[in-house]
Amino acid sequence: MAKIIDDEKLLKLFDALRESSEKGIPIIVEGKRDEDALRSIGICGQIIKVAGQGPLKVVDSMISSGRIPSSVIILTDLDRKGDLLASMLDDLLRSYGIVPINEFRYELRKIVGGRIKGIEELTYLLEFIERNSRRRYDE
Repeated sequence: MAKIIDDEKLLKLFDALRESSEKGIPIIVEGKRDEDALRSIGICGQIIKVAGQGPLKVVDSMISSGRIPSSVIILTDLDRKGDLLASMLDDLLRSYGIVPINEFRYELRKIVGGRIKGIEELTYLLEFIERNSRRRYDE
């Protein structure tokens, strides 16, 4: 039986995301559940939520804070709404000279192959991987 998702690639992606976050690169997500999912996979750095503010206000807040990052990871949902939001954020960040990092989102989409649409679902993926790892270990 074929694997649904490449566990190893997904775990490597999580590791790379944690490393980037630890280096101080902020991550933009859509909402609270997305933030919670990232925290559950070990992301400890700054996570910025767009919900309730919109992309323009989020980017303006970063600029007005005086602590303007050189780059920001965009990790919106993998659906049409997330695509549109990612595109708007990308344009806004570039207009302020901030480098948008979309590679995590693109790589996640390749790894999950349409099996999940929301970032909040990462928690379930991690639980699934852990259960399967234990099952293989117990066999």
